[in-house]
Amino acid sequence: MGVRYTRELLAEAARETTNFDDAVRWCGGTPTPGSRRYLRDRMAEAGIDCSHFTTRRVRHTEEKLREAVAASTSIREVVRRLGISPVGGNHTHISRRIATRGMDTSPFTVRPDGTHTPGRPCVTPGLTGGAHV
Repeated sequence: MGVRYTRELLAEAARETTNFDDAVRWCGGTPTPGSRRYLRDRMAEAGIDCSHFTTRRVRHTEEKLREAVAASTSIREVVRRLGISPVGGNHTHISRRIATRGMDTSPFTVRPDGTHTPGRPCVTPGLTGGAHV
């Protein structure tokens, strides 16, 4: 069986694309975590420069985080406003970033456990007319 990814094909894919998904497609594959990792490893072994490739990760500046905190009533809402997937440790990660930067969360009306802060009205997301619970 011959080598599927020749050095020439890998170098061409690196030159003609800007991310590993497109590079996998360029080489005739389907982007999956395994195929991206395999291609990344083969390019590294061949010494092919991929420093221009963009990452799929989304990074948020402190300014965007501060804006999201100021406009939100909960960590969940901050996560949503930043476009972060609300799974795993994302809430905890964002909570820690907010705490280490000393951002004011006193206006938040929803506790981390999902209950509402007593004495403060909370508008239920998705309801029209500003319905309160």
